[in-house]
Amino acid sequence: MAQADSVLSMPPTNTPVDTTRRRFLLAVGGGTAAMLGATIPEPAALHDPVFGLIEAHRKAEAAHLAAIKELTRLRLRRTRRVRNVAPIAGS
Repeated sequence: MAQADSVLSMPPTNTPVDTTRRRFLLAVGGGTAAMLGATIPEPAALHDPVFGLIEAHRKAEAAHLAAIKELTRLRLRRTRRVRNVAPIAGS
């Protein structure tokens, strides 16, 4: 088995493993966020038709969930009413 000639032939153990990679990812992430912020100006974003579709979907989902909640309430009410009815005599 080959042995190291000196301690300097091995990487230092007291430093982070990938400092250059972390710096690169931070720089790319920050640059991308800055570029996206500069690419879509605020007034243009307000006139995008997709935002209208998203808002319409949110309203439709809220109405759908309200209908499900009401249906559940009515079904529970009916179930409680049926259970409280006295059995028919002679059956």
